[in-house]
Amino acid sequence: MSDDLVRLPSLANSRVKLVPVADRHLDLIFSAAQLGAAAWPRMGLQGTPSLQAFSDRLWAGVLAQYVVLSTGDRPAGLVSIFRADHLSRVAWCDAVEFESTFGEDPIGLTAAEQGLDVLLNYAFKVWSFRKIYCETVAGQRSVFDHYGFALDEANLPGDTLVAGQYHDRSIQAIYSSDWYDNAGTSNPSTDFGNFPSP
Repeated sequence: MSDDLVRLPSLANSRVKLVPVADRHLDLIFSAAQLGAAAWPRMGLQGTPSLQAFSDRLWAGVLAQYVVLSTGDRPAGLVSIFRADHLSRVAWCDAVEFESTFGEDPIGLTAAEQGLDVLLNYAFKVWSFRKIYCETVAGQRSVFDHYGFALDEANLPGDTLVAGQYHDRSIQAIYSSDWYDNAGTSNPSTDFGNFPSP
């Protein structure tokens, strides 16, 4: 990863800023992943990888990846679009909170979830995806929970090993038509932000 290669624009809404992941963020992201590996299903973390191995996994198949900055430009989370299939017009996303801020915001969303609002809006508009998936391991909160229009696409019983036990993994999707029809009305306080035109 090199700061010279990151060409994504910074994004923002009235509550959070998204800055493209750069070398200077790697230690923070690595530390956060070590503390909550179960929240990083796409990374497949088993044990403690080296920093270089972690960096390689962090960027595997990623289209866009941002550090979410909350009040005072404090790094609060990571949001990503990955496994993009431009022919089928689908992609995957995830949002990981570096530290729990759930409930501190008046709208009840974590900084990473607010960042995901902005990133999904950007992804649907700039790359014209028709749907974006997320996956969740049983017992964890889905990053799509605050949208009233995400669809359950699949449930994979006993699919994922976490802390020595197998858990179900569920896959949800948001379709672009539902995003444009409902995103602003399902949670009126949602702020999808602004970004430069491509």
